[in-house]
Amino acid sequence: MSEIKVDTVAEKTSANGVTIDGLNIKDSKLVTANSVVTSNITDGAISAAKLASGVGGKLLQVVNASTQTQVNNTSGTYADTGLTANITPSATSSKVLVIINQVFAKSNADNFVDCKVFRDSTEMGSVVGRSIAYTGDSGYLYPGVSFSYTVLDSPSSTSQVTYKVQFKRAGSGGGTVRANVDSGASTISLLEVAG
Repeated sequence: MSEIKVDTVAEKTSANGVTIDGLNIKDSKLVTANSVVTSNITDGAISAAKLASGVGGKLLQVVNASTQTQVNNTSGTYADTGLTANITPSATSSKVLVIINQVFAKSNADNFVDCKVFRDSTEMGSVVGRSIAYTGDSGYLYPGVSFSYTVLDSPSSTSQVTYKVQFKRAGSGGGTVRANVDSGASTISLLEVAG
């Protein structure tokens, strides 16, 4: 078998590229149809921006986080629940599906939990009212409730973004509200979806 060793192969005719065994290379790109074998592509080498038009909706990455650390709040001021997760979208066109399941409870009658979801400093949504851990009877101390929240967000960024939940006590009953009650697991999932 013959062997030729060279450092550079240059095209003879401008703009034609170089063809080797039927594979055409032009301007540092493979231009022959079906020339890339998918099994030879390094994992993660293709960004969402390189996907063909019409393939939006593909799942690009998943981030999961959880906490079991109980947080108490006795004030009417929003505080972090400790449930947070970071994701770095691969394209500005990507969407992020945010799925939150968190455990709350409260003491005293006529009070309840208000909670908000943030992307960095931007409020994503709030749940305010008696639907969250409300009872009208002081005999029910710390009844628990699961807070579920799902939203398809458009961060329009390729920088890291942080999603988190804050909560506070609301209503006239005073007392304490709790997040992640008695080491109950609260979870957040972030799914990057191609735009």
